[in-house]
Amino acid sequence: MAIYHASTTTVSRGAGHSSCAKSAYIGGDEITNEITGEIHSYENRHGVEHNEIILPSGIDAKITPQELWNKAEKSEVRKDARVGREWNIALPHELTPDQRKELAKDIAQDIADRYQVGTQIAIHAPSKTGDERNHHVHILTTTRKIDKSLNLTDKADIELSNKKCITVGIKTTDEQIKDVREMIGSKINLH
Repeated sequence: MAIYHASTTTVSRGAGHSSCAKSAYIGGDEITNEITGEIHSYENRHGVEHNEIILPSGIDAKITPQELWNKAEKSEVRKDARVGREWNIALPHELTPDQRKELAKDIAQDIADRYQVGTQIAIHAPSKTGDERNHHVHILTTTRKIDKSLNLTDKADIELSNKKCITVGIKTTDEQIKDVREMIGSKINLH
């Protein structure tokens, strides 16, 4: 049994959020939201050790955070739409930086493959004023599946309403989140 922290939240326009802003913040990047024209600049942010886009297995194309998250924003028309899902996961401080990076990539690849979504990992070092063991990764995922041409298509299973999940014969969102958390715990133990 692993003792770990893994939580998930949605990035929702209804709460005033955007996936472009979230990506820029977690990745220490500058991203312009092509819909609003707003520039989200966090290039001076300290503590981002690694930032990478991970796509489902079998997709060989490359995409930048700027491109991915603008696609995510443009794929949703509702003003209260969910435009992303963030996973915040503690990484064991006992691992080396390279081992933490491999663990984060392994978890993100599982999520990308499980839901056929685009993901961004941003590994953060502990803050200078907090617990020096607080290594963690933010995994930001699209809410829609991504195809080999890098188009965002149908909603990912984890983003469907519980009613729709029951109708199509899959686990509810809460059950899927529990499954992902179990996968995370197993991968932490394995690594």
